[in-house]
Amino acid sequence: MKSIINVLIIIGFSAFFQVNAQGKFSLGIDAGVRNEKANFTDPKGYLFRNLHPSGTIGLGLTYDHNERWDFELAMYRTTFNTTVSAFYNEPGFMSFSRYGDNGGGGFATLQVPLRAIYHTGLAYKRFSLHLTGGIISFYQFDSRDWTGYFGSGTPVFPQPAPNIGMEFESRVLNRFSLVPELGVEIRYRLTSRFHLAYRFSGILGTRDMVTNEGSYTVSNAPDIIHNFKVVQRGTSLNHFLSIRYRLGRNEKKNSDIDYYGY
Repeated sequence: MKSIINVLIIIGFSAFFQVNAQGKFSLGIDAGVRNEKANFTDPKGYLFRNLHPSGTIGLGLTYDHNERWDFELAMYRTTFNTTVSAFYNEPGFMSFSRYGDNGGGGFATLQVPLRAIYHTGLAYKRFSLHLTGGIISFYQFDSRDWTGYFGSGTPVFPQPAPNIGMEFESRVLNRFSLVPELGVEIRYRLTSRFHLAYRFSGILGTRDMVTNEGSYTVSNAPDIIHNFKVVQRGTSLNHFLSIRYRLGRNEKKNSDIDYYGY
């Protein structure tokens, strides 16, 4: 029932903008990955420095203010990682995994960007270049405050090789945060109403959101415990693809020369 109500709300808003927006609003679907750049405390250096990318998807509503500026409000679902992994990071050994084998689960998080989009005027045929910037709010709505892990690290090549044993817990430190975002966007105009876009952006975290803290041991020296801590602040590099549809009635005929957005 809740999903049906949400769909009806979206349809109602779409119908409203279709009648009243006069071509000023666009509704889009965004999907991409958020690559968290965490802070690592790991003296032994066995942890993977790349955390699992957080899949991010949601809707965006864009207002075409004029030929140079758009303003956008979006709502995405993303995650903060609850897992990390270690491997035998010594000369002569390598892992075939980039992120480790402990899975990519995470604390469910709502990501709400408020952006300004600047039309640079640089275009080639159906392509155009845009700059973006704004403020993102993160809110972790996951019912969990923490989760734990006890098991092995990630195997390496060649074998045999020492095994890694891991034990850690992941804990939510803060559920809400405001962070700045800057990026660049390349649009491709399909029709007068549809366009595709690729967006690359960087987010700078402002407060500690999630910590992964624990220890690991190596089978060739099981009595030595290596403590570690990984702190996620929301700092990330992001890749997004989107498709957007212009609502309402067009105010003027579009052309490749006098209209920067599409």
